[in-house]
Amino acid sequence: MNRESIAFIVLIILVIISIVIGLFIVKSKPQKVKEEEFKGLLFKRSGFSRNSIGLIRIYQTISNEGYIGLWGGSFVERVIKMLEAYAYDDKVKGIIIRINSPGGTVGASQEIYRAILRIRKETGKPIVAYLTDIAASGAYYVASATDYIVANPGTLTGSIGVIMTNLNIKELLQKIGIKPNIIKQGKFKDIGSYFKEMTQEERKLLEETTKKIYNQMLEDIKRGRPKLKKLEQEDYEKFRNIVDGRIFTGEEALEIGLVDALGGMNKAVKYIMKRQNLKEEPEIIEYPKINLEKFFEMFFYNAQKNFLNVLLNK
Repeated sequence: MNRESIAFIVLIILVIISIVIGLFIVKSKPQKVKEEEFKGLLFKRSGFSRNSIGLIRIYQTISNEGYIGLWGGSFVERVIKMLEAYAYDDKVKGIIIRINSPGGTVGASQEIYRAILRIRKETGKPIVAYLTDIAASGAYYVASATDYIVANPGTLTGSIGVIMTNLNIKELLQKIGIKPNIIKQGKFKDIGSYFKEMTQEERKLLEETTKKIYNQMLEDIKRGRPKLKKLEQEDYEKFRNIVDGRIFTGEEALEIGLVDALGGMNKAVKYIMKRQNLKEEPEIIEYPKINLEKFFEMFFYNAQKNFLNVLLNK
């Protein structure tokens, strides 16, 4: 029996297994849990019973793009689902968001920012941001919504600003004999196109747009960082030097009020313990560890795809 035949048999077996498991998942899929029933669900599923702290990791560019993993949905949806899961469990006494991200899109950062503020207001649970290697731009935007920010001395943070870039490859295309044809309805429909020079009118429009987005970001950060808002009133020039897009080390950020303390995870845990009057150090948990349904869906989807490829290529 050659390798192709063995592979063909293995793939058939995988397809049969996927059908059986798929039927099982469909039959056993739980109903949507109501908010009031969600309390305590986290620990019933995970087996934890004592006071704990929920951990969320933001280790990538923040965006609403599809999240390729066992969660499904977008990255933002994943973070918000975790926030809500911890918020509705009485055993979870606080949340730590561990951030190692260069930033992301403003809209996605705003979505997480608002979710953090909402959960703080609804539950009163302390939420702490721990900034590891880097937490800049949109990542700092998210952190500013928390109760308390901890950073390492060498953490790179800040970069409060908005950027929009554009390439013009018109002359390059002319050199190789390519001429694009653009058909549009709407004066600014091709604004930012690679194939033409940007007009002054277009530049002005984009500058106005980025300024509006920047002001939204700045107002939200000031809301979360009262020290920054106070500085704006007392020393406007110093304030502008902080929010002009430059980056700061953790030590510098502490001096100017962008973070509250220097330290590691232990510092974040101690803050929550103090806020919640916890005598014993709580357990750090992550939930959910794995979405089995999504796992099998991904695994057997790939198996079936490979099976069809073998059939088509035989």
